[in-house]
Amino acid sequence: MRLALILSVLALLSSAQAQGGPEPGRLTVSPAAIVPLFGMADAYAVGTGVRVGRSFGSDARRVRWAVGLEGAWFDDVPPRFGSPSGAGLSVGATLDARIRVRSGEAPAHASVGIGAFHERAGDHAPYAVVPEVHLRSGIVVPAGRVHFVPEVSLQVVLSDLLSGGEFQPSVRLPVSVGVRF
Repeated sequence: MRLALILSVLALLSSAQAQGGPEPGRLTVSPAAIVPLFGMADAYAVGTGVRVGRSFGSDARRVRWAVGLEGAWFDDVPPRFGSPSGAGLSVGATLDARIRVRSGEAPAHASVGIGAFHERAGDHAPYAVVPEVHLRSGIVVPAGRVHFVPEVSLQVVLSDLLSGGEFQPSVRLPVSVGVRF
């Protein structure tokens, strides 16, 4: 089901690109494996997710802005006392300042960003929207008409719903390989 969703998004975006969609090199679709850290690791297994992002500004600029939409799914592990029950879902929107760290054939970047996320554990979703902060780093690898963008992130969602403990944020490590159109 999750793989079908990711493939559907990729097909839709590639067809929009073929019909004169967004400027080349700006739209990125990134499937990810999301590793829960700290208390969240006690409550959830490694999750899957997808991020669709759009960057703004010339590739020659040292600092660029990017916006994104993200979704992540986590399967719960056998419940423990005080841990959430039910599969975890996290969806949100992000804003990044992306800094080019290295130029060349495979330019590297780092970014810092903020977001607004909605999380739920099973049928339980007590908060409408909670803040999120993240750090990302990656490189851009040209491959013909598209570019591959491997990235690793540190993401902190300021909600204790998926963290496995009271007053603890949800901390996770998304590892992705995106395709930039």
